[in-house]
Amino acid sequence: MKRSSALLLALSLLTFAIAASPTYGPSATLAAQSPLTDPEWTRHRLVAHGMGEISGYTYTNTLEAFKSNYADGYRLFEVDLQLTADGYLVTRHDWQPYLYGLLGQIPPEAGRRGLPLTRAEALSLLVHHAYQTLDFEGLLNLLRQYPDAVFITDTKDTDPAIVRRQFRAMKEAAEHEPELLSRVVPQFYDQTMYAAIESVHKFDSYIYTLYMSPDTESQTLSFVRDHPRVAAVTMPESMAQADFLQRLEQAGVHAYIHTINDTAAMIRYMDQGAHGFYTDRINERQLASAKAPPPSYWTLLAKAARQIYAERAASLWPQAWF
Repeated sequence: MKRSSALLLALSLLTFAIAASPTYGPSATLAAQSPLTDPEWTRHRLVAHGMGEISGYTYTNTLEAFKSNYADGYRLFEVDLQLTADGYLVTRHDWQPYLYGLLGQIPPEAGRRGLPLTRAEALSLLVHHAYQTLDFEGLLNLLRQYPDAVFITDTKDTDPAIVRRQFRAMKEAAEHEPELLSRVVPQFYDQTMYAAIESVHKFDSYIYTLYMSPDTESQTLSFVRDHPRVAAVTMPESMAQADFLQRLEQAGVHAYIHTINDTAAMIRYMDQGAHGFYTDRINERQLASAKAPPPSYWTLLAKAARQIYAERAASLWPQAWF
């Protein structure tokens, strides 16, 4: 009897919360909107990590991986980029000797020493004896052929001088078709890197990736609030706490988590406020068909209460909630 009374009370409070909250009520659409219109690419929840898996191989960053995963429904492609010895960008995770074995390649002398190869050398080495590495011009050619594809860059370096060289190489490659860069979304790793990229080219949108960032959650929220072209934040699972995800959601910033290859985990994080995921192999159809376990009444009540509190706090103390 006591349990039934408690349940009825919870349901009554939940009903009131739903009616009163703009997150659930008639103003839900307005409450979820960003200060600026969300970039078109953010309607996609899944990002093909390293161009996505192909034949069981990951981190290939190859032409064939792109084509295979595009055919499987992906439209967002995270791609690793490295500067070559002669100043071009190629699709490769890094130049360390271990990677040659991982990719089924025999390293030349420079590769054995962990030094960058030339563009010609890098492009001549097939990945797993079958797959083709690309230069940035090759990525631009794919953007011409696939007008709804988007590349998300992972350039690794944070040194401002190197960052400027990397993004200058992109800008020069797109010199005659600068509009193609509207479908290139740079990831940046700290606030200094963002400024370095902006000094070369002002991209339409950005993703703040947090695994190397020194910023606290509050500093991250403050930065993305003040820089409206930062459309998303991405983070490893270790940083994906429900409170942080919900604060990003309240700020109108999409939260992505990497690298997730399990639909149950995706559903759980989406319930906590995540928008999307970097993944090696889960496609949109698999995510759409995944069945979420029905949340308990207590979970719904707690979630509604948290959101109402955050919205009321934001209206009363607009700076404090960040």
